[in-house]
Amino acid sequence: MPSRRAVLKTTASGALVAVAGCVDQVSDSIPKNASSGELLRQGDETPPELDDEAVERAGEVGQRVRESVVYLQTSLGGGVHASGTGFVYGDGSHVITNAHNVRGSETFDLWTVDGESYEAEVVDYVENRQPDVALVRAEGLDLDPLEAGSSDDLEAGQPLLQVGHPSIMGNWVITAGPMAEPSSIDPRLRTHVPGVQGNSGSPLLTLDGAVVGLTYGATRPGNRGPNDPPEGPQSDDAHTRIVGRLVSLHETIEDVDEQYETWV
Repeated sequence: MPSRRAVLKTTASGALVAVAGCVDQVSDSIPKNASSGELLRQGDETPPELDDEAVERAGEVGQRVRESVVYLQTSLGGGVHASGTGFVYGDGSHVITNAHNVRGSETFDLWTVDGESYEAEVVDYVENRQPDVALVRAEGLDLDPLEAGSSDDLEAGQPLLQVGHPSIMGNWVITAGPMAEPSSIDPRLRTHVPGVQGNSGSPLLTLDGAVVGLTYGATRPGNRGPNDPPEGPQSDDAHTRIVGRLVSLHETIEDVDEQYETWV
C-alpha cells in the first residue's frame, strides 16, 4: 500500500502536487559504458518521504514557474501526434527540451499555460542524445526564462520538483520528491520526483525555484540487466491498479547550458 504522499496531495496554497514515485517511463538514454544492468541496479534505496512543509513549498514554486513551462506537440503523420514538455531558458523565445522529443520533426505547435499558441521550430539537438538536449525557438514567444542553479550543490534527500505534462495526469502538473543517491557510473542526476510519459523535457527545480536539471526518462530500481533472467512472480494477487517506484533521470543544468551556448 503506498504511503499517503504517494498520491496527489492538495497543498494549503491550492496546488495539486504528486509526490512519492509514480513514474513509469523507462529511459533509453543510458550511458554506453553501463553494462550488465549495473546502472539499472543503482539506487534501490527506499526514498524518504517529503514533509508537509516541503510539499507545500513545492506547490508554491510549481505554480510560479508554470508560466515558463510549455507544451510541445508535433504530427507524426497518419493522425498520430507526439507531445512533450519544454521550458523557457536564456532568451524569452528559446525553449529547452529533450532531443528525443524533437527527433524527426522540424516544427511544433507550442502552448503556454495561459492558452496562447505558437509555431515553433527546432534550432538544434544532440543526435546521439548524450546529453539528451534540444533547443526550440518560437517567433513571438516572450516569456521569463527560468533561472539556472547549480546541480553540484544538490544533496541526497533534498526536496526537488518538476512541472510538466504527464500523459495520464494532465498538463502543467507539479510533482515533488527527494534527490536520490548519486550513481557511481552515470554523472547525470537521479531523483525520486514522480513523472510519466510526457514529463520528458520538464525542468527539475529546487525549492528556491532554480532549475538544476532536465528530465529525460526513468528506470526502475533493482531492474535486471539485459542478460539476466527475469524474476519469478512476486504476488499471487489480482491487482486492480499498478503502483511502481522508479528513479527519474535528469541531465544536469550545466550540460544543458553548455549545449545551449553552442547553439546561440
